[in-house]
Amino acid sequence: MRQHQRRHRLDDAGPWEAFAPRYEDWGACEVLYLSGTDPFETKSTLFTSWIMGGAQRDKRLIFATPHRTMGVAGAEQRGGLWLPVISAPTPCCTTPSLA
Repeated sequence: MRQHQRRHRLDDAGPWEAFAPRYEDWGACEVLYLSGTDPFETKSTLFTSWIMGGAQRDKRLIFATPHRTMGVAGAEQRGGLWLPVISAPTPCCTTPSLA
């Protein structure tokens, strides 16, 4: 395979291996920090079976999202935390005058 056609992987960046948690890691953690996403909204197997289930069922969820979601509400009822992400206002677009 030619060098310029070689596909790059995260492992190519250095001597370490790419890290990805196993499902068991999601279930065994005591605190889970979720940024920009709410897996409850997708009703994924990851959320229903591993995050809310798993070995550590009384885990604390910390959400950092711009919107208060159903997952955030459920986390707060179970002692979790919501860190609202506030986005900066977008400057108004102006059209230059044609005068």
